[in-house]
Amino acid sequence: AIAAAKAVPGHPVRVDPPSGQPPVPRRNTPPSRDRPSSLSPRSVAAPGASFAQGGGLPPVANPVPVHPMVADLSDTDGKGAAFNAAEVQSLLRVFLQNPAEAGSPPGASPAADRALELVARGKAVVKTVGNGDWRPLLARLAPPKGAEAAPFRTSTSLLPPKGLGLKLFGSPAQFCAGLIWDLEALGLTEENTFAWPSGYYAKVEFNLNERGELLNGRKEALTTIDKVAAFNAALSADAETSPHTRAHPVPFNELYAPVRGGSTVVGVLLRSVDAEHALFAFGVAQQLQALGAGPGGPLPVLLVRPEQPAHALSPAAVARVARDYVRVGDSAHSSTKAFRQPLDLRAMGVGPELLSPGHLAAFYGAYGCTHQGLEGLAADIAAALHAEASAPGAPGAEEPWEAREPAHLAQLDAA
Repeated sequence: AIAAAKAVPGHPVRVDPPSGQPPVPRRNTPPSRDRPSSLSPRSVAAPGASFAQGGGLPPVANPVPVHPMVADLSDTDGKGAAFNAAEVQSLLRVFLQNPAEAGSPPGASPAADRALELVARGKAVVKTVGNGDWRPLLARLAPPKGAEAAPFRTSTSLLPPKGLGLKLFGSPAQFCAGLIWDLEALGLTEENTFAWPSGYYAKVEFNLNERGELLNGRKEALTTIDKVAAFNAALSADAETSPHTRAHPVPFNELYAPVRGGSTVVGVLLRSVDAEHALFAFGVAQQLQALGAGPGGPLPVLLVRPEQPAHALSPAAVARVARDYVRVGDSAHSSTKAFRQPLDLRAMGVGPELLSPGHLAAFYGAYGCTHQGLEGLAADIAAALHAEASAPGAPGAEEPWEAREPAHLAQLDAA
């Protein structure tokens, strides 16, 4: 960040502290359960206090007011009251379930509009994936260099219109994310797809021999894609008017179908409204985008739950999740660490107006970021420092920049 700031013409950044003032030492002691780390929410200073001191670093000589980029990185509500992690998580769940607040507005993202249109018409094929099972699946979805991704068969489900009334495979905590394909782009037919109705547990992997023949009554229980779609349409219509259907969704249907990566993948589904699960889905979406999935650009993440119509999460929702994650962290029995991917929130449309450089630094420190994400953060910090130094009246006759700089750099280092 310092190097990027120095590259700005006319920006008065110094690397060495003024003569007579020792450099701020670093603490390399690993965090423990009894002593919160400098990145934990509970160690962040309250507004008006030195961020470096609040973060567990040694006191800085001549403390100064907190830099604006990190001024609100407090674990208080601004009135001195500590945040309650359970309350923060509860409010986040309510926020994410509200499409008016967390949803992507129509027209804001063509990719999100396309995915939602397919879900609304009942033309979306989905697959929930265990939190620790993504690596082998992504390896099969990744196309060889210069070639198209090869199709492979796997168990999926046909989503009802708007995603209503159907309980997908696995628990939302252990299978918090999944894939969404375009049914028509996959070209599924009665000849290349085995279909079973809702509630029938085919377990194809245990009931299919090496010649592709179904065993143990699975062939006799087959239905057609059209019949599954007709049942889904009636189920969705009933769920829109019946609270009982929404509260008691029917079990998943099963399509054993040929799927592939590339443009047939239209999005990532999210089944939970917990911060760690939402971030997990964002990481899956960025991995898929890197593998060439989707139409190009960020893949949308759709919140798909049987009790409410699906909606795509907006950049504002991504920013809210990141801010709250810094406060609540992971659950005690988190299963997302098996495939946690570093993130680049700026690439997801989260600009400085939604998440300040200070909040972005705190989130990246707590969760992880890509190399591109770190470069973007450095550029944001450099731009903010340059804007501050270039503001009318800056740096101020009574407090020159050189006198404030060491403490400010210590605050940013702690962030």
